[in-house]
Amino acid sequence: MVEMAQYGPQAVFFDMDGTIINSEPLWAQSERAIMKKYDIAWPAGLSARLQGTSLAYVAQALINLGLPLSQEETIDAMVSYVHQREAVQLPWIDGAQEFIGRIHQAGIPCLLVTGSPRILVENLVSQTPEGTFAGFICDDSLPDNRKKPLPDPYFAAASLLGIDPEDKKSMGRCLIFEDSAPGLKSASQTGAVVVRKIGETSTAFAEEGGQFMSVSSFEGMSVDDTALIMREAHEAGYVH
Repeated sequence: MVEMAQYGPQAVFFDMDGTIINSEPLWAQSERAIMKKYDIAWPAGLSARLQGTSLAYVAQALINLGLPLSQEETIDAMVSYVHQREAVQLPWIDGAQEFIGRIHQAGIPCLLVTGSPRILVENLVSQTPEGTFAGFICDDSLPDNRKKPLPDPYFAAASLLGIDPEDKKSMGRCLIFEDSAPGLKSASQTGAVVVRKIGETSTAFAEEGGQFMSVSSFEGMSVDDTALIMREAHEAGYVH
């Protein structure tokens, strides 16, 4: 058993969409539903071009195809569609909720660090046992020029716990789970140990995203596994 006191993470940060919940199908459904409502045909190949892009980008793409709404109205419609469905049932990625619960029960703070709208983040938090997440950073937590792929969202999350983002040793004791290219770029600039969650994100990008390692499933992962990852990262010189 890995010595938790020596190698256990002092905090674990999770991205949300594509990392702990598989929300991409819901976002895709929301886009098609809005277009169908206004009798606008869905072009072949559009779904692939929109994957992994921002809500503003998606909204503008739909408007360019003739959607008679403003960008803000389009985003509100998409968010409302997804929120209504996630409020009924969150599309948890297998094993994620249980893994997060084990970390929390071990006394290690977990935080969400996501660019998703606050209403969706608060909904997820409300569907977990009280105190599971020590806090979160969402779309309106920081100005646009301080969001992923910059490291600022993770630095802000660390600050919520009283961790000095400029203290490399302290950041090196944090563990981050991410899935997307912007998220991995953000996380890899923090000095923390970064693990890529693979399997749900369909957007193709280079395997080398700055992560120390990748995992395909959270099922069966334990708190001891987080300490093992941290130990291996330190022994490999990934963090100092």
